Amino acid sequence: MKAYSWMNCVLGIWLMVAAFVFTYSTGMRPATTEEVAMGFIIFFLGGWDGLARPNQILSWLTALAGLVTIAAPWWVSYSGVRTFAHANDIVVGVIVLILGCAGAMSQHRAARVHA
Repeated sequence: MKAYSWMNCVLGIWLMVAAFVFTYSTGMRPATTEEVAMGFIIFFLGGWDGLARPNQILSWLTALAGLVTIAAPWWVSYSGVRTFAHANDIVVGVIVLILGCAGAMSQHRAARVHA
């Protein structure tokens, strides 16, 4: 279902914008870079999946990007401080993961019905 892809595209844009909306304390450049990078990857994969012919691989890659976004707050040096920005990363990552999996599963069902 293309709607899942476009929702992921919007969430990718939100993640890039959120990197600058939710400020970090000084020295938090890796967190901002991670948010912008993951936001761009999710935006790109969501847009590509939305424009391309149905392709489960793109949906699974988007789901994987959501999983990386969930784990990123623990990988990137946050100096042990948890903020709203960290919660935003985790929530957006969970939603992207769910939408990516749902998109892949819906494409699987559609391919099985048409075969």
